[in-house]
Amino acid sequence: MNYSVADGKDVGLNAGKRYARYFLFAYQNKNGSFKEAIKIITHSMGAAYAKGFIVGSIAWSTYQPY
Repeated sequence: MNYSVADGKDVGLNAGKRYARYFLFAYQNKNGSFKEAIKIITHSMGAAYAKGFIVGSIAWSTYQPY
């Protein structure tokens, strides 16, 4: 099934919010800084999903106490 760009962003946004707690905390030092850069690699068909995933991850992490 083909998805539109908006569908891809929505699916990525929800996934980013769901998975952010797992990968953000796994890469943090005790002082809250990150051990290394987080890189999202995708192909052209996954760009909208990746953008949504990044936006969702940032949205989730913005509202979490450290």
